[in-house]
Amino acid sequence: MSKNYRYQLEKLPPDAVMISGAQTIAVTYWKAIGLGRWETIGTGGGWPGSQFVPWIENYLAEGRRVFVDTDPRWWLPCGWQRDEIPAIVDLQRRFSFRRATETIYEIRPRGESGATDSPNLEKLLPANRPEDTKKCPQISG
Repeated sequence: MSKNYRYQLEKLPPDAVMISGAQTIAVTYWKAIGLGRWETIGTGGGWPGSQFVPWIENYLAEGRRVFVDTDPRWWLPCGWQRDEIPAIVDLQRRFSFRRATETIYEIRPRGESGATDSPNLEKLLPANRPEDTKKCPQISG
């Protein structure tokens, strides 16, 4: 799948900032071989935590274009991304969106005209993905 992610990236500006979940490594790879100059807001070790929204706001203030890939396959409900998904969903309260591809949305300042698409980020929440969470290991506590 990462090999084919280049076809998604080719539809976006070559200097975009990408929030791609499990495809962050693909973005980094395609950048490294010269396909684009993307930056990423990564998951796991690259996750900015409480600085997530301020990072996006700073990129937008600099005139950078920021995109989020809403494909549920890239936001795993069973592992470490489970804790990051609510922050992704919360973006809907803070920003407006413009659809770029089937699953990729550009993040724009709240209320911007022309950015009126709904990415339905709630679909990423584990509670809304019963088929995916059936596969999660049980945590005893």
